[in-house]
Amino acid sequence: MEAADALIDIAHNFGAVSAIELVKVVGTSQGISAVATDGRFDDAATFMARHFGDVLELLPTVVCYGRMFKTQAELVGCTVGLGRLPVLGKFDAFDKDSIRTLVHEFRSSGRVPTEIKFASESGANCHYRLMSGDSVNDFVNVPIFRGRLFEASFSPDDLAVKIFRKMTAEAAKSNIDEFWPAMNARGNVYFSFDQKPPSNDTVRFQVASKIPYVRLTPYTYPAGSVLEVLGLSCTAKSVTMGFSNRGVLKIDVVSAFGEYQFIFPGNRKLIYMWDQTDLYSLPTGIDALIREDKTMHCDWEPDLD
Repeated sequence: MEAADALIDIAHNFGAVSAIELVKVVGTSQGISAVATDGRFDDAATFMARHFGDVLELLPTVVCYGRMFKTQAELVGCTVGLGRLPVLGKFDAFDKDSIRTLVHEFRSSGRVPTEIKFASESGANCHYRLMSGDSVNDFVNVPIFRGRLFEASFSPDDLAVKIFRKMTAEAAKSNIDEFWPAMNARGNVYFSFDQKPPSNDTVRFQVASKIPYVRLTPYTYPAGSVLEVLGLSCTAKSVTMGFSNRGVLKIDVVSAFGEYQFIFPGNRKLIYMWDQTDLYSLPTGIDALIREDKTMHCDWEPDLD
């Protein structure tokens, strides 16, 4: 793997999320890592903070981390920015047989990568400019993600993703763009866009089955951005979702060149709303959970044709 190929892979995966506009890539002797966010937070509000009011609006929609499997000597000691992700991410599909070269310049700080040059066998040439480390550091300031326990973890199959996409489109007609997860006592995982406390007419659809049971707290997550990441399953080796009861959704994507984490901090307004109205008391015990499942029977069966 060449350094240019690593940068293209980073752009392809992080560029899948339309909210991400800029990625910071750092090369060290231990490997290449990359971080990105949609930029919606300041020094006073880390993305794991849970507050009401204006602070909540500063939390990012998504925070991303990446790590390449192989160290690239051309990037060791360098920090560069990728600021036109859709452009770079599509170069690989445009001409997979082109020669990709990482070009460097000598500056006061040393040998710095400045652009990627593409030269195809047909004679076509193009280039992609990289941002300097100083420039990208002014825009991307991502906190270290301290590992959380993810109580439920699974890989959605193609059918579940198709249903999710269809359900998202249906919910958008009612101006609803967030979903929340739930699990029954038999280990089936469901997603729902219904923002009301669960009842007989709660509409949901199944995305996984036979998962070791945990009770998932109903945080809400942005459906559109999550779908964009799940769309990487077409090119990735694996895509795995994990939910934490601390309000975090993580999607792990493994490509041929590296592994990527997409972190979605949940919105707690759903559980706060339910607690404040006291319309939905949390059940206890397996028997109560099974009874709860019987009351949430309105599974959604989409027409995918």
